[in-house]
Parts: sequence; structure tokens; C-alpha cells
Amino acid sequence: TIGRLIKAGLAVLLLHATPVGAATVVQTDQDTPAALQSAVSLEAVAAALDANDLDRLQALATDPVLLEQLAATDTDLLIELNLAVARAFAEAGRSREAIAAYNRGLLDIMRFRGQGDISLAQPMEELAALATEPLRRADWLEKAFIIRESVWGAANPNLATYREAVDVARASAGLKPMLTRTAPADGPANFDLVDVWYATHRARTD
Repeated sequence: TIGRLIKAGLAVLLLHATPVGAATVVQTDQDTPAALQSAVSLEAVAAALDANDLDRLQALATDPVLLEQLAATDTDLLIELNLAVARAFAEAGRSREAIAAYNRGLLDIMRFRGQGDISLAQPMEELAALATEPLRRADWLEKAFIIRESVWGAANPNLATYREAVDVARASAGLKPMLTRTAPADGPANFDLVDVWYATHRARTD
């Protein structure tokens, strides 16, 4: 859960901020190490999530010091933090902030886990649920399907439900059903930063 991950990440940040065996000294805000300050911000993020204080959550979860420290110490926590923030905003009906947080999470997954990692699929499907344009919804679902198919294999029966969702979305957008691939993929699915930006900001025209 995000609470467990945040607590684990806080311990890591504190470890990096204060060397083991170092003498304890009284510090002011001016001489507190940046990592320790960001650890406090991590606790604040958890508190904002628990309190459903979305405005404070937005400010805290985009703090550059916190994000840089997490990128250096706990990339899984960084990813889960962005996705937890995205889901909190989505549940509150604040789609714009949710989409921005999902995008941060997707970019971090590609950066730290790889461009065809299976963990991209669910956030893409959740982004599809937020899309107001049929073409964009179909695009996200199709991207997620391609990743699942690449990881699971084209013959995996669990793909049927996801294929059906893609074809329903494509029909709503005036597109034909997705082509069925009979041969296994040559390699893992790959999506770069341009793909994510394109799917988020522009509608497909094919």
C-alpha cells in the first residue's frame, strides 16, 4: 500500500540524510540536509493523502527536492507515489490533476523499469477511463493491450477481456476492431516519451 511504501521510503531518506554513528546535533532549517527536509515532506504527503487534502497533496507531491531524492533512493516509491496521487485526484473528479500525475507515473515507469514493463498497462487503462475523447480512450486501451500481449504472449486467454474493451472503445471512436496478431511478438512493446505525450495531448486521426 502507499502508506507502507511511504514509511519505507521515509526510512531510506533518513538513512541517507544522517550517516549511521554520526553525532546528534541541533539543526536549524538553514543547515538541515536536503534529504532530511524531503523526508519531512514525504510524511506530509502521507498525511495529505490520509486527510484527502488534495490541494496540499498537489503541492507536496510535485516538490522537486522530494522527487529528486526519491529518484535517487527509491524509484518504486516514486512511481507508487505518483500513481496514488493520480488515483486520489481521479476519485475526487479532478481529472486534470489526475492525468498530470498519471503521466508522471508513466514516465517514471519507463525511465526506471523499461518502456515495455507490464506495470505501464493498468495506469494506461485508468487514464483511458478519464479520457473524454473516444479516440484518446481507444488509444490508451490499445497501448495497454499491446503491453499485456507482449508480456503475456499473444495466445494468452486472459487477453480476451482486454481485447474486447479495446474493440468497444475503437467502435465508439468510429474505428474498426483491432487486428488479431497470430504470431508472437518479436520483442517487448516499447513506448517512448513522445508516445505518452501524443496520447495525452492529441487525438488520433487514423
